[in-house]
This record gives sequence, C-alpha cells and structure tokens, in this order.
Amino acid sequence: MESENTSLLEDIRHNGKIAHLVKKSRKAYKCSECGLPTKAGEPYYIITHGGAGLRDIKFPDRVHVGDCLYSSMGFGKEEK
Repeated sequence: MESENTSLLEDIRHNGKIAHLVKKSRKAYKCSECGLPTKAGEPYYIITHGGAGLRDIKFPDRVHVGDCLYSSMGFGKEEK
C-alpha cells in the first residue's frame, strides 16, 4: 500500500490567489518564494492569480508546502 499525505488541501483560495496541490512532481522546479529547488516525487503547490489571464496559467508560481506557501499566499499579512 502506497502512503500518501492526505492532510494537504487540494485547493486554497486567499486574496485572489489560487493554490493547487501537485501530489507528486515529475521533476524538480525552482521555488518562486525561496529559490531552492523542489524535489522530484514530493508534493508542491502551483499558485495562480484569479483573473490574471493566460500568462499566469502558462507560467504559474511553484512553491514548497509549508512556509513558502504561507508567505506566497500572504497569510499573516495585514490588509491595507
């Protein structure tokens, strides 16, 4: 039986940003938040901006699960 991390949310929406979970990456990508690579086979999130057009869909931000996702989505920042 293959173990999967089921505690991660599929989609997260916050301040017009949409984060979609990729459960198992095919290759390593550079994290848009910290600049370190994600590892192949591990989960990460793709972040797009709702209503931003095709550029955002074709070239989304990819971030690590955890602190990078938290920072990139703007959780904890005060609304102005």
